[in-house]
Amino acid sequence: IAAAASDKVYLKPDKKDGVTQGQILVEVDTGGDVTNLGTLLAEQGNISLVGHAVNPQGRVRATTSVQLGGMVRLLARDNAAPVTGTGDADIPLKPTRGGTLTLGEDSVTEVVPHHDGKVAVDDTPQPVSRIELAAKDITLEKNAAVRATGGEIRFAATATGVNPYLSSDKAEDL
Repeated sequence: IAAAASDKVYLKPDKKDGVTQGQILVEVDTGGDVTNLGTLLAEQGNISLVGHAVNPQGRVRATTSVQLGGMVRLLARDNAAPVTGTGDADIPLKPTRGGTLTLGEDSVTEVVPHHDGKVAVDDTPQPVSRIELAAKDITLEKNAAVRATGGEIRFAATATGVNPYLSSDKAEDL
Protein backbone atom coordinates (compact mmCIF):
# COMPACT_ATOMS: atom_id res chain seq x y z
CA ILE A 1 0.00 0.00 0.00
CA ALA A 2 1.48 3.36 -0.96
CA ALA A 3 -0.11 6.76 -0.46
CA ALA A 4 1.94 9.69 -1.67
CA ALA A 5 0.95 13.32 -2.03
CA SER A 6 2.68 15.18 -4.81
CA ASP A 7 2.65 16.35 -8.37
CA LYS A 8 5.24 13.64 -9.12
CA VAL A 9 5.58 10.28 -7.40
CA TYR A 10 8.61 8.06 -7.95
CA LEU A 11 8.34 4.29 -7.45
CA LYS A 12 11.27 1.92 -7.58
CA PRO A 13 11.42 -1.79 -6.73
CA ASP A 14 14.12 -2.46 -4.19
CA LYS A 15 16.44 -5.08 -5.59
CA LYS A 16 19.00 -4.86 -2.78
CA ASP A 17 19.48 -7.55 -0.17
CA GLY A 18 18.22 -6.85 3.30
CA VAL A 19 15.09 -5.67 5.04
CA THR A 20 13.61 -3.78 2.10
CA GLN A 21 14.28 -6.37 -0.61
CA GLY A 22 11.12 -7.02 -2.59
CA GLN A 23 9.50 -3.79 -1.39
CA ILE A 24 8.64 -0.71 -3.43
CA LEU A 25 10.55 2.44 -2.48
CA VAL A 26 8.51 5.64 -2.81
CA GLU A 27 9.65 9.28 -3.05
CA VAL A 28 7.85 12.47 -4.09
CA ASP A 29 8.79 15.72 -5.79
CA THR A 30 6.48 18.44 -4.42
CA GLY A 31 4.86 16.81 -1.42
CA GLY A 32 1.45 17.61 -0.04
CA ASP A 33 -0.52 16.19 2.88
CA VAL A 34 -1.12 12.48 3.42
CA THR A 35 -3.67 11.71 6.13
CA ASN A 36 -5.02 8.32 7.19
CA LEU A 37 -8.24 8.48 9.21
CA GLY A 38 -9.18 4.80 9.06
CA THR A 39 -7.30 1.51 8.81
CA LEU A 40 -4.55 0.56 6.39
CA LEU A 41 -3.64 -3.14 6.47
CA ALA A 42 -0.96 -4.94 4.43
CA GLU A 43 -0.83 -8.67 5.09
CA GLN A 44 2.82 -9.68 4.75
CA GLY A 45 3.55 -6.44 2.97
CA ASN A 46 4.65 -2.84 3.00
CA ILE A 47 2.83 0.40 3.73
CA SER A 48 4.44 3.69 2.71
CA LEU A 49 2.92 7.10 3.42
CA VAL A 50 5.07 9.79 1.81
CA GLY A 51 4.51 13.56 1.52
CA HIS A 52 5.61 16.85 3.03
CA ALA A 53 3.07 16.41 5.85
CA VAL A 54 2.22 12.86 6.91
CA ASN A 55 -0.60 12.42 9.43
CA PRO A 56 -1.53 8.87 10.42
CA GLN A 57 -4.59 9.42 12.61
CA GLY A 58 -5.98 5.88 12.56
CA ARG A 59 -4.37 2.43 12.30
CA VAL A 60 -1.46 1.57 10.00
CA ARG A 61 -0.69 -2.15 10.24
CA ALA A 62 1.53 -4.53 8.31
CA THR A 63 2.09 -8.16 9.16
CA THR A 64 5.23 -10.24 8.90
CA SER A 65 5.66 -13.98 8.41
CA VAL A 66 8.45 -16.55 8.44
CA GLN A 67 8.91 -15.81 4.73
CA LEU A 68 8.39 -12.07 4.36
CA GLY A 69 9.08 -9.18 6.72
CA GLY A 70 6.41 -6.51 6.99
CA MET A 71 7.30 -2.83 6.87
CA VAL A 72 5.67 0.53 7.58
CA ARG A 73 7.40 3.66 6.25
CA LEU A 74 6.04 7.05 7.35
CA LEU A 75 8.18 9.60 5.50
CA ALA A 76 7.49 13.33 5.69
CA ARG A 77 9.86 14.63 3.04
CA ASP A 78 9.90 15.78 -0.55
CA ASN A 79 11.87 17.59 -3.26
CA ALA A 80 13.36 14.33 -4.46
CA ALA A 81 16.36 15.20 -6.62
CA PRO A 82 18.54 13.00 -8.81
CA VAL A 83 21.80 11.87 -7.27
CA THR A 84 24.65 12.18 -9.74
CA GLY A 85 27.75 10.04 -9.97
CA THR A 86 26.17 6.84 -8.66
CA GLY A 87 26.49 4.88 -11.89
CA ASP A 88 22.91 3.65 -11.47
CA ALA A 89 21.02 3.50 -14.75
CA ASP A 90 17.76 4.15 -12.85
CA ILE A 91 19.08 7.50 -11.55
CA PRO A 92 18.41 7.28 -7.83
CA LEU A 93 16.56 10.07 -6.05
CA LYS A 94 17.27 11.70 -2.70
CA PRO A 95 14.75 13.90 -0.86
CA THR A 96 16.15 17.33 0.06
CA ARG A 97 13.44 18.81 2.31
CA GLY A 98 12.07 17.33 5.52
CA GLY A 99 8.46 17.88 6.54
CA THR A 100 6.21 17.14 9.51
CA LEU A 101 5.13 13.72 10.72
CA THR A 102 2.32 13.76 13.29
CA LEU A 103 1.05 10.49 14.75
CA GLY A 104 -2.40 11.45 15.96
CA GLU A 105 -4.00 10.89 19.33
CA ASP A 106 -4.76 7.19 19.93
CA SER A 107 -3.30 6.24 16.52
CA VAL A 108 -1.60 2.85 16.12
CA THR A 109 1.33 2.15 13.82
CA GLU A 110 2.47 -1.47 13.97
CA VAL A 111 4.07 -4.48 12.37
CA VAL A 112 2.85 -7.71 13.97
CA PRO A 113 3.21 -11.45 13.25
CA HIS A 114 0.98 -12.98 10.60
CA HIS A 115 -0.56 -16.12 12.07
CA ASP A 116 -0.80 -18.46 9.10
CA GLY A 117 0.29 -21.65 10.88
CA LYS A 118 3.67 -21.78 9.13
CA VAL A 119 6.75 -22.35 11.28
CA ALA A 120 10.49 -22.22 10.80
CA VAL A 121 13.30 -23.85 12.74
CA ASP A 122 15.40 -21.58 14.94
CA ASP A 123 18.48 -21.59 12.69
CA THR A 124 16.47 -20.52 9.60
CA PRO A 125 17.14 -16.85 8.76
CA GLN A 126 14.02 -14.80 9.43
CA PRO A 127 13.08 -11.60 7.62
CA VAL A 128 13.22 -8.49 9.78
CA SER A 129 10.13 -6.37 10.37
CA ARG A 130 10.63 -2.64 10.47
CA ILE A 131 8.88 0.65 11.08
CA GLU A 132 10.66 3.73 9.68
CA LEU A 133 9.61 7.22 10.73
CA ALA A 134 11.49 10.11 9.12
CA ALA A 135 10.80 13.84 8.94
CA LYS A 136 12.23 17.18 9.97
CA ASP A 137 9.74 17.29 12.85
CA ILE A 138 8.15 14.20 14.43
CA THR A 139 5.28 14.47 16.93
CA LEU A 140 3.55 11.65 18.78
CA GLU A 141 0.28 12.89 20.23
CA LYS A 142 -1.39 11.53 23.36
CA ASN A 143 -1.57 7.70 23.43
CA ALA A 144 -0.08 7.28 19.97
CA ALA A 145 1.40 3.76 19.76
CA VAL A 146 4.29 2.55 17.61
CA ARG A 147 5.22 -1.14 17.89
CA ALA A 148 7.06 -3.76 15.87
CA THR A 149 6.75 -7.16 17.53
CA GLY A 150 10.19 -8.76 17.26
CA GLY A 151 11.27 -6.07 14.78
CA GLU A 152 12.94 -2.68 14.52
CA ILE A 153 11.62 0.85 14.98
CA ARG A 154 13.78 3.64 13.59
CA PHE A 155 13.12 7.36 14.03
CA ALA A 156 15.07 10.09 12.22
CA ALA A 157 14.40 13.81 12.63
CA THR A 158 16.72 15.55 10.14
CA ALA A 159 16.52 18.66 7.96
CA THR A 160 15.99 16.51 4.86
CA GLY A 161 13.87 13.79 6.48
CA VAL A 162 16.49 11.23 5.52
CA ASN A 163 17.99 8.70 7.93
CA PRO A 164 21.58 8.09 6.76
CA TYR A 165 21.72 4.90 8.83
CA LEU A 166 18.92 3.12 6.97
CA SER A 167 19.80 1.07 3.92
CA SER A 168 16.53 2.18 2.31
CA ASP A 169 17.62 5.84 2.59
CA LYS A 170 21.08 5.49 1.05
CA ALA A 171 21.35 7.31 -2.27
CA GLU A 172 22.24 4.20 -4.20
CA ASP A 173 19.03 2.54 -3.03
CA LEU A 174 16.49 5.23 -3.96
